[in-house]
Amino acid sequence: MAHSALCRSALLLTVLAVAAATVNADVIRKGEGDRRQQLNKMELKQFPADGWKGLTWSGAAPAVSDLAGKPVLVVMWADWRDVSVKGLKLATRMGEKYAKDGLVVVAVHNATGFAEAAKPTIGEGGKLFVAHDAKGEFRKSILSDSDPDFYVIDRAGQMRFARITTESVEEAVSTVVKEAEGDAKGVNDKLKAEADRKAAEAARSSQINTALDMTSIPEQPYTQPDEDAYTKAGFRKYSLAEQGANNKDDEVKMMNFPEEGYYPSRPQTQGRCVVVYFWNHLIPQSWDPGMAEMDKLQRKYGRDVAFIGAWTPLKLEGVNDEIIQKEWADEQGQERVKKRMENMAKGRTIGHSIVLDPTGTILAAIRSNDLSFQLGWMPYVAVVSSEGRVRFQGSSRWPQFLGTVEEVLRVDPGVKRRRAAEDAYIKANGAGAAAPAVAPSPSSTPATPGASASPDQPK
Repeated sequence: MAHSALCRSALLLTVLAVAAATVNADVIRKGEGDRRQQLNKMELKQFPADGWKGLTWSGAAPAVSDLAGKPVLVVMWADWRDVSVKGLKLATRMGEKYAKDGLVVVAVHNATGFAEAAKPTIGEGGKLFVAHDAKGEFRKSILSDSDPDFYVIDRAGQMRFARITTESVEEAVSTVVKEAEGDAKGVNDKLKAEADRKAAEAARSSQINTALDMTSIPEQPYTQPDEDAYTKAGFRKYSLAEQGANNKDDEVKMMNFPEEGYYPSRPQTQGRCVVVYFWNHLIPQSWDPGMAEMDKLQRKYGRDVAFIGAWTPLKLEGVNDEIIQKEWADEQGQERVKKRMENMAKGRTIGHSIVLDPTGTILAAIRSNDLSFQLGWMPYVAVVSSEGRVRFQGSSRWPQFLGTVEEVLRVDPGVKRRRAAEDAYIKANGAGAAAPAVAPSPSSTPATPGASASPDQPK
């Protein structure tokens, strides 16, 4: 009884604590650290009536009637930046596509270069307002620091999604245009009601909920499969195309992971597939939106896959990487990187682990002949089976990436044995035996009877 009450209380608090940031988990937020936390607090709050102050309108300013009860897409844009112009075109396409649903687009130009900027237009009955943020006051008020940046206001006038990725714009817009004004107004009450419902359901259920509890079962001992089991498992042949264009070695690589340097903690990897992605805060394309996308996959595959983001001194083809190398050159630089890494994780409330790999040893183990990358390969990932062999390396945007993850989960003998041990534990102890959702430390991992883990197994 006490356990059920505790589970219900914990689940309710968890859902309510992250409600603003997870109104739609498929909408990926941008930003990090304290700034992202402030942006999260802006969500599900009323956009102030004077929120447009400081803007100079090109043409008519929006009247109250233009915005009342309407979903609004705000795009921050700079005409002198190519990627920003593409973002603006996306916003105008959304305005045209959802014109029948009343979507209003507000395009706000950077303080610099507005006079020379090509002013956007919109067709097919769409409504567009163009403004100049001459003093940067509006940008500051909504915590925007790049072009493009996107914000979505719902029919109830609430900031529904604050500073989201380009890839998430249509998902966010489609969410708010589908709602009636009354539904938008009641979204906070709906979230609380849903949290109460889920918590009550968890308390009544005698079954362990896979998404919540299967990841918190104590590590169970099992016999590590031998080399022959992996040979006969049916992994498909590792192809050159999946090693990156500059990697000519056909050999299946082995990967080891460091014992320390993880944030927030070292993940459990035994009997699991491991996905490691390589990133550097000085190369935004390596982690934004990749870090959030990996977090979504961690929630999906949480029982069987450990996602790890390795901070690495990446090299980009044709780019002077001296600044990246200097970043780790002295003790002060090391502390800056550590702090930046922690702030990024905190601000994004990520549910997977990140680790410092300052010398690039993890990456060098699998790309020993060339550590440079084309920008289009970002985010760069490796998929590792439970005995430590790399089954895929390349861009996470390649279809082979998730295909390999699914294959590893289907055929990996270590994953199968760990699952069997967990299933036996559940059957013997019941749902109430699940431990709190805290990953045990490496030192508490049960010994494997009959055989020890391979020395090449991810640690």
